[in-house]
Amino acid sequence: MVAAQIMVAQKQGCVVKRDIVLDITKSEDNWYILHTESGTVLKARKVLLATNVFTSMNNLLGNVHLEFTPMPQTVTLAEVSAHDAYKLRSIPVVLYKGLGDSTWSSTYPRNPDGSISFYMLPPIQYPDGKYYIKLGHSDHVVKPLEKSQIRDWYCGKGDKDLELHMFNLLKGIFPDLKFLSHHGDACVTMVTPTYHPYIDLLSPTFGLAVGGNGWAAKSSDEIGRVAADMIVHSKWTYDIPWENFKVRVRNSRKTTSKL
Repeated sequence: MVAAQIMVAQKQGCVVKRDIVLDITKSEDNWYILHTESGTVLKARKVLLATNVFTSMNNLLGNVHLEFTPMPQTVTLAEVSAHDAYKLRSIPVVLYKGLGDSTWSSTYPRNPDGSISFYMLPPIQYPDGKYYIKLGHSDHVVKPLEKSQIRDWYCGKGDKDLELHMFNLLKGIFPDLKFLSHHGDACVTMVTPTYHPYIDLLSPTFGLAVGGNGWAAKSSDEIGRVAADMIVHSKWTYDIPWENFKVRVRNSRKTTSKL
């Protein structure tokens, strides 16, 4: 999906630079100066950040500190044959919350109210050529990360025990399906206090599109369109009230954006 989005952007004239921005400052003549990990210095009249949980990792916002919670995510990727993937091709994306079935794994962590929550994707062919069913958990079964833990978690494979519980749950959901293998993967979600994404302007020339809350991938085309239109016109143009997507900052009375 991301590769497709980048390809479309390039066809529209965007220049892609694969680098990590370490610092953003504003010059006296109103240029944004971006210093990257490779030593490159970029200048821009406008900036739109879509850096999600990594927004807090480098000096991208100066003294502006967004209010959010970094949540660790583990998924299980359960391999199925191409034949079974074809048979299951019509399965929709599933968001489940309920008491489950008596045949489901009893070791899968439950929410505080005793319910089970998970999301599940149908079999998809991954870059390794294999087909996997992906299953992930809710935020209620994990604890937030500290800022210092974000990078290592993101680059890891998640919680091994939790991954096994999720795979066992998947076997209960599909008792007659033959799984060829399974492994875990990890990511970090940026959870906002409103559970809405932040799509906002810190100034007429500096915008944000962050805070996916774990479900933004499926809406990323539209979120990107809304954010791009916002930064191009330096105002809100969408038909949903802007208040739903406004940024919240910590210690807001003491914070003044210099961007």
